[in-house]
Amino acid sequence: MAGPARDAPVGGQAVLEGVMMRGVRTWSVAVRAPTPEQLERGQREVPEGSIEVHAFPFSSALRRHRVLRLPLLRGVVALGGSMAIGLRALNISANAQLAPAERKDGEEQEKALSGAAWAGALIVSFAFAVGLFFLAPVGIVSLIKSQLHSATLFWLIEGIVRTAIFLG
Repeated sequence: MAGPARDAPVGGQAVLEGVMMRGVRTWSVAVRAPTPEQLERGQREVPEGSIEVHAFPFSSALRRHRVLRLPLLRGVVALGGSMAIGLRALNISANAQLAPAERKDGEEQEKALSGAAWAGALIVSFAFAVGLFFLAPVGIVSLIKSQLHSATLFWLIEGIVRTAIFLG
């Protein structure tokens, strides 16, 4: 009698007009390309193009370096690796939405959007998150600070506001 079946460790994320999937040894991106007619008209609302699939080998730093498997380092390294693959997949999918004359092939495809554009997007996203989840709740609760006579109550209400923003 065979043992219990093991699930395959597969994960993924959505990308522009497609999906990225990562397995143990490979990761791939499948993207729906816009049709030439959609590109000519600037219309991309109706996805009718063919599916482009790009596959890449995956070699985890956790597998290569034993010291990175320590409990606190493991999560940071795994998150960094996932973010790197995710950004590469987004770059590939963004490139697939360009007109053929604007596209880059091969090695250049992964660098279709400049590093500065990605860095700028990450900085703006980070600033937005800090403003929304840290500064906004403190600012909102500070409006009624004079009516609160306890620091504990202030922080409790701020936590409730932060949770409401998150759930909203």
